Amino acid sequence: MPNGKSKYFFIPVLLIDIIILSISFFIAHNLFKSEILSLNHYKLSFTIAAFTWILIVLNRKIYDIPRFLRMDHIMMENVKALILYFLLINTLLLFFGIAISPKFYISMFLSFSFLQLAWHIAVLFQIKKMRIRGLNYRKVLLVGMNKNMEAMIKRIQSSPEVGYQISALFTNAAPNEFTKNLYQGRLEEVKSYCESNIIHHMIISLPHKQSAFINDLLHFGDNNLIRVKIIPEYSEYLSQSFYIDYVDLIPILKFRQEPLESLSNKLIKRSFDLIFSFFVILFICSWLFPVVAVFIKLSSDGPIFFVQERSGKRGKIFNCFKFRTMKINRESDLIQATKDDDRITPVGRFLRKTSLDEFPQFINVFKGDMSVVGPRPHMLKHTKMYSQLVNKFMVRHFAKPGITGWAQIKGFRGETKEVEDMKKRAEADIWYLENWNLLLDFKIIILTVWNIFSGKEENAF
Repeated sequence: MPNGKSKYFFIPVLLIDIIILSISFFIAHNLFKSEILSLNHYKLSFTIAAFTWILIVLNRKIYDIPRFLRMDHIMMENVKALILYFLLINTLLLFFGIAISPKFYISMFLSFSFLQLAWHIAVLFQIKKMRIRGLNYRKVLLVGMNKNMEAMIKRIQSSPEVGYQISALFTNAAPNEFTKNLYQGRLEEVKSYCESNIIHHMIISLPHKQSAFINDLLHFGDNNLIRVKIIPEYSEYLSQSFYIDYVDLIPILKFRQEPLESLSNKLIKRSFDLIFSFFVILFICSWLFPVVAVFIKLSSDGPIFFVQERSGKRGKIFNCFKFRTMKINRESDLIQATKDDDRITPVGRFLRKTSLDEFPQFINVFKGDMSVVGPRPHMLKHTKMYSQLVNKFMVRHFAKPGITGWAQIKGFRGETKEVEDMKKRAEADIWYLENWNLLLDFKIIILTVWNIFSGKEENAF
């Protein structure tokens, strides 16, 4: 890529997408030749599919690769584009009256999705390799020196895949061992340096009292084709990350990014929950429930299901369903199960160890009280107690509770002997709701199943 530019990157990548689409049509055609009514329908359907994908790529900007790569976020955008593509193609084929069987259509779509995702991952890795080799880079000039600028320098220097090359640092602070190799002069020398050197980006981190100088550099950057970015002064004293929204031109700080506040993400997660829970209830619970019910009844007196009030999204109370694993006792709503708890029946111990006692919660998921993945719901007593003991504990209630979750696969499940145990669980749950995407849910589900079958659920008792 000459001069570190990538203006010709998009066209060949999109052309390969179209080639992948044609391969997917070829695969579906060879699998279901008899399902195509006419060659004209085949050609028209491919043309519609190709143009629709081009429009989606342009609209969703899935090949706009950010400097700081977050592979999971990028791939989630790709998955969203494919879901939208599936819905649009289906609608357009119906609109044009093109008779293609569901078998052909689904085969084509699954082939395209798999190949396109694999291709996109390959593109991302290739871009990272190119940047590490010094291609597709941007020259950066830094203005000001404080702890945030120091962290920025360390991040850029330790991450060559970002593709930033630090050209110079200008600050009125005396250079030290850390900055001496980057230091090029005082603040008043910034403009003259830019005029005699190629600079793509300028990053400024200065106190508010220098607002006139900051504005001067903003205007200078605009007039000299330099993109200016500012690290705000208040990031020096705020103890957590933040995001900026705007009401007209008024900036408003948000202290938490919540992907599940997006309507499209809510629909994606709820659709997945409905489909997943429906198939589990239909194909697993339909035969599992009668078998487990017999063993529970034979092992102890009492009901098959244990129903307990738990704290749900935004603190809403709901009835959580589980298979009963304990003898009938008056402390079930007050005291957590512990290792070697004499209230647990022999059958109950097996159900807990294998997590089979959780399967009735798929009914909660189907009803909408819970999600397949999310923070585990707690007893009302514990919600009240830990909300007083653990800072930000209630933040986890911004999301629907789940059958499994990020905290569980990190080992934070079972009895909480110390407040610190619950603090770590809450931190993991908050990280989940700030970083949610559908691929993360898939990862958590796969790791949960793996932990169960590999015997790593040490705290399942």
